[in-house]
Amino acid sequence: MIAACVAVAGCTSALTTTTATTTTVTTTTEVATTTTAALITTTAAPTTTTTEPLRLTIGEWEPIPAAPVARAYYESVWTGREMLVLGNGFGPDVTKATGAAYDPATRAWTAITPIPDARMNAASVWTGSQWLIWGGARTDMTSPNDGFAYDPSSDSWSTIPPAPIEGRLGAFTVWTGTELIVWGGSVVEPEEGSFNDGAAYNPTSKTWRVLADAPLGQKNAGVAVWTGDEMIVGGNGDATDGDPGWASYDPTTDSWTPIASPDDMDAGMVYFGAWTGTHIVFAPFEQETTRLWLYEPATDQWTRSAPIDAGGLSLAPMVWTGSDIVLYGTDPFPPMWVQVAYDPATDTWYDLPDGDHQRVGAIPTVIWDQNVIVWGGAHGASSNDYYDDGEVLILP
Repeated sequence: MIAACVAVAGCTSALTTTTATTTTVTTTTEVATTTTAALITTTAAPTTTTTEPLRLTIGEWEPIPAAPVARAYYESVWTGREMLVLGNGFGPDVTKATGAAYDPATRAWTAITPIPDARMNAASVWTGSQWLIWGGARTDMTSPNDGFAYDPSSDSWSTIPPAPIEGRLGAFTVWTGTELIVWGGSVVEPEEGSFNDGAAYNPTSKTWRVLADAPLGQKNAGVAVWTGDEMIVGGNGDATDGDPGWASYDPTTDSWTPIASPDDMDAGMVYFGAWTGTHIVFAPFEQETTRLWLYEPATDQWTRSAPIDAGGLSLAPMVWTGSDIVLYGTDPFPPMWVQVAYDPATDTWYDLPDGDHQRVGAIPTVIWDQNVIVWGGAHGASSNDYYDDGEVLILP
């Protein structure tokens, strides 16, 4: 549960919890109408106006300094001490292999050694000691099936050997604690199709293995989470021909299990999701989505969140802070800005305060003490002007 401070005058600096109220106003109007025959007095029926419950605003923004290079649509991980960023999406080619590290303790940026071969929309995970980058698209728009591992302690890159599957971008990706698992994804040109195969890479032995065949159709750019025992994937793809939309993969037995989804859920279009430790949380692709879906693997149960009067939830990147889901940002087409937080323990929505910019293509990254960095991004959906600064969302 979040302790919240209402964003109105008189709010003290100490964090307090305020309960919103609902006000009902009833108005009775008397209307007198005169005719030549008689005096008629008509009393209007009572009308009732109900205000929406007040939604609390929580958190505050603190600026972070400018980085050496402005970026958007980049790869990013949190190491436990630093935020690492790499690449530059549609930015200048000379910046697409470059990266930087931000240390919030010192508020300082440091350039890192460029990756030997620039990648965009690659598989990206932090292992605890290395940053693994696999697949993705090169600047010449080819998609290799190899990758690189970055060691911050030596500021150096080493190679990841070619995988026994085709190169791709937008793959479903998790780190299990011992393996990088990649599954699904698409070729560089989306109209040429997607994949429904995958492989697992062990960085200790530097070896790959092919995953068993999945019960899912071809998918890309969906949700993948690691529960501690299994990988659960779902999202984009053709939900025809009996495709269940969702499935779990157990790397110990190299086996898949289909997950049935509710009839009223469009499992074919999911872009962002998060794992809370007990539930997968996501919003299907609907511009007017007002509820989140939650799936609990332990009970195989689906539930829905309380509604919120905000559209475009499925377009907003989301992160789990340890107690709350933060949805902040937008997908560029169509631009629809979202800045809210959801507490699954109490089924409660909160507003977030306005940041300094609406950053398209910025990636929220959770850092220490449940705080969230939002850095870089483009000035607009079709803009080639990128920000080099950012902010930290400090949550109570």
